Amino acid sequence: MMKKTIGMMLTLAVTALPAVALAQDMDHSQHDMSAMDMPNAADGAARAYMDGMAKMSRDMNAPMTGDADADFATMMIPHHQGAIDMAKVQLDYGKDPALRKLSEAIVSAQEGEIAFLKDWLAGRDKTADDDAAARHAHDDPAGVAYMAGMEKMDRDMKAAMTGDADRDFVTMMIPHHQGAIDMAKVQLEYGKDPALRKLSEAIVSAQEGEIAFMKDWLAKH
Repeated sequence: MMKKTIGMMLTLAVTALPAVALAQDMDHSQHDMSAMDMPNAADGAARAYMDGMAKMSRDMNAPMTGDADADFATMMIPHHQGAIDMAKVQLDYGKDPALRKLSEAIVSAQEGEIAFLKDWLAGRDKTADDDAAARHAHDDPAGVAYMAGMEKMDRDMKAAMTGDADRDFVTMMIPHHQGAIDMAKVQLEYGKDPALRKLSEAIVSAQEGEIAFMKDWLAKH
């Protein structure tokens, strides 16, 4: 059975969200956040970032079902939680006012989205197709695409940490956001649920803008 691979964050609610919200991953046996380089193992922010990412990886390590909508929702919940955990580390250790504002928006938006996704999963009718979906999960094109996106995110996030809570937050969140965008695009290509499609469209739009903001921040700092 195919396993999910994820490495960190996502964002947005089905309704309009703040322009500075964030977002949302999947974990495969190859995913290893401990491979990140830490200049100082005692650094509180770096340790907290890595602990959050390791937890996200464990929580995302679940079998894929072959249902593009259900797999998207199941993967996005821990991916969002990873973003929330990272944002809270930035709020604890970071100092930049613009990044603190972004982190606050991430926590608020993604907690709401997690509640929405959990409600969606609880309310879906999964009795009809789950057995058939599981039988075909090994050759499911959506599952393959989800995993490819998450493996790319994992590679891109394995950057050396600097010990600067603000800079490390941004350099980790950019590929984490891109992972959420990639997942949302897979859902838009293979998924069918209208509410999830609306969420996916919001994720792509908001997180592309947030990536641009964070890249601009890095260029100036």
